[in-house]
Amino acid sequence: MADILALREMLRLGLTAPDIRAILPPLRQLRAAEKELEARSIQILEEERKALLAAEPGARPPAGSGARMRRANAAFQERQEAAWEAVARAVGDEKADGLRRLAGSGPLPGPDAPGVGPRQPLAPPGAPRPLQPRRPLQAPGPGQPAQPPPPDQLEAPDQPHPVSLQDPAPQPPAESAPLPRPSQGFRPPRAGAPGRSPSLPFPPGQPMGPRLSLQELIDLLEQKLAAMRR
Repeated sequence: MADILALREMLRLGLTAPDIRAILPPLRQLRAAEKELEARSIQILEEERKALLAAEPGARPPAGSGARMRRANAAFQERQEAAWEAVARAVGDEKADGLRRLAGSGPLPGPDAPGVGPRQPLAPPGAPRPLQPRRPLQAPGPGQPAQPPPPDQLEAPDQPHPVSLQDPAPQPPAESAPLPRPSQGFRPPRAGAPGRSPSLPFPPGQPMGPRLSLQELIDLLEQKLAAMRR
């Protein structure tokens, strides 16, 4: 599914065979930088692990690996930006940005992008719900009786109302309204769990597009280039 959507995006971007041949070298260099970062991170963590294993009780704790990890990541980010700048120089900013989004390292669309609407922040659990503004009272039209104000705008009475000592007479049960017929717009529920909306290929609020790893993007570009040569 992700491959098909990514190929559609490549087609929309208008990638040609010369474009792909120019794109692949910097992307392969970036993939090599990713592998070096992975190996360096494993080495740094293993060195800290060995130092902690050999530490004696009461001795000074060995230095953590956070600073070295940050330096390694900063060096990788410089190489990453250099690689995508090379792609942009080769094929243009629009195609480079589209490929970078496919690789999951590009900027995501903002709240004004198509399909992504602004969302209200959720209140923390247990927090009181915000009060809704009161609706203004409307003056009755000519010939119409005045309407009482809503319950939330009624003021407390000065004197308590007398309470009846007798129980109110039981009211007859209201008859339930008949179910609508199919001709009246009734639609049967969808199959699936009750109250569950149809599944979407992407999480709600996320940009409608695939996400590939860098190696998957390189493999797909190589396959497309081979198919275009035939």
